[in-house]
Amino acid sequence: MKNVWICLILAVVLMQFGALAEEPADASGSTLYLGMPPEAVEAVWGAAAGSDSYTGTLRWYTKDGHTLICGYSWCDVQRGVWHNVREDDDVWGLAEWVEFNSHRKRVSGTIPKSETVWKAVWQIARWNEMDFNRLSRDEQSAARIHVIGSGAAYAAQITGDGWIVEQDQLPVPIPCLGQGADAILVPVFLMILQAGLFLFAVYSLIRALAEAKEFRRTGRKQTLWLGPWPGLFVIVLSAAGVIASFAMVNGWALCWLDIPFLCMACAALNMRIDWSTEGFAYRTAMRCHVWYAYSEIRQARLIGDGRAGQDLMLKMRRRRVLLDYAMGLPAFLSEYNNWRSRNGLLSVKAEQERQWKENYMRHGPFARKLDRISGGRMWLALSLVFGALLVGSGLWVAALSNGAAFAGGIIMLLVGITFPLLQIYAVAHMNRKMLRWFYRGRIRPDPEVPPKQKRYKRKA
Repeated sequence: MKNVWICLILAVVLMQFGALAEEPADASGSTLYLGMPPEAVEAVWGAAAGSDSYTGTLRWYTKDGHTLICGYSWCDVQRGVWHNVREDDDVWGLAEWVEFNSHRKRVSGTIPKSETVWKAVWQIARWNEMDFNRLSRDEQSAARIHVIGSGAAYAAQITGDGWIVEQDQLPVPIPCLGQGADAILVPVFLMILQAGLFLFAVYSLIRALAEAKEFRRTGRKQTLWLGPWPGLFVIVLSAAGVIASFAMVNGWALCWLDIPFLCMACAALNMRIDWSTEGFAYRTAMRCHVWYAYSEIRQARLIGDGRAGQDLMLKMRRRRVLLDYAMGLPAFLSEYNNWRSRNGLLSVKAEQERQWKENYMRHGPFARKLDRISGGRMWLALSLVFGALLVGSGLWVAALSNGAAFAGGIIMLLVGITFPLLQIYAVAHMNRKMLRWFYRGRIRPDPEVPPKQKRYKRKA
């Protein structure tokens, strides 16, 4: 656990120093103002790189890696509003704008971040010219709809995340920052997948509560199942994420975190095994039922150091099944070991120990020491990768910065070199005190050294 906390602390430090070296914001956005003539804008930004499909009143410009997206309309500079139709002393000029840097990060502008492309698509899909014309001029300005078109009115809107959405048979998002179709399709796919998984998880919870009630009435025999309560806990946490993903700006990014939790909930609620003396019926996380005979198990492996119980990984055909100790694993494992014994096979634990010794004898001196450490190879690989990232990031920060950021880059560089070297030294010398800085799992005794016999002192 200690090495996990060390990794988290170093990751936070890395992100902090990475933020110091981030590209500074361009101050050109501060020179823009409501009612600024198009000629004055283009004197600073140059010719437009693109515009809307009709009148060209919505345009975007690129300069020094930055992108400015802006819309022109009739502006009442005194009141700070703009209109689609000229009123009184309105001037034709800059109505609204948003600026992005080379990393597609918003630098400045009058368009809120909350005005996302999907919000604009929804608003323009519902747009009706007659209803829009019934609004007052100020209400039209608050709606942020530009009426464009040649002879006919079409709605268009600039978004706070770098799009121009204009009306057609369907709303058409025009990318202004070079976004691909994935910028539109991936959020939709993730939101639909998340919503579907959440509904399925709720359905699974209802079925699991009914099954738990049936178990209390009839008794639970020859069944591996976690029950409804772990899944209920995960669903409650996931529900908060689902609500936030729909309510927050760019909340779809929470789907990357929420979808795995919903999959865990479905697995906890639905995965179940009912066994007999010759095989077992397995119900998957998606509630599909499959029958396996014990003879179809190609590999069985115990996972864990045994202090809190060992889980069991089974491999059958093209499927791997992980059975948690909390499901009631010992009874099933005993039945499976009895079947192995009847068929002249070693128990799962004895077979696993035999295979470990065979692999151990094939390895060299350093690899044998890693074999003796539970999870040694994985943690050493993670340490080397993390160390390489720290070294590269430290060199980058030190090269692009000075002062405190430069010192931070040097510290990252030294930590990235020292951390893996200490771990390699501890493994090479099997220094148990140092090994406990990195590993909390079991460290096996050396199988090539005979165990010391206990000596008993005579009582006086």
